[in-house]
Amino acid sequence: MLEIEEIWEQVLSRDTESIRKAFDALDRNDRRSLTVHLLKMATETGWHPEQRKSAQLALDAIKE
Repeated sequence: MLEIEEIWEQVLSRDTESIRKAFDALDRNDRRSLTVHLLKMATETGWHPEQRKSAQLALDAIKE
């Protein structure tokens, strides 16, 4: 099982394969929580533009 830091590192890596690997390692509830948080990062104010970009790329990768 991946540590939380490793999961976030992979999810925000902008590497589609790493993003999917980390997402697939999560259970259903954790996937949902991660997706909700990524949506907030991608759409809400207060996040650095690069964080917003990484979050959106992660959302795109897990939707495929």
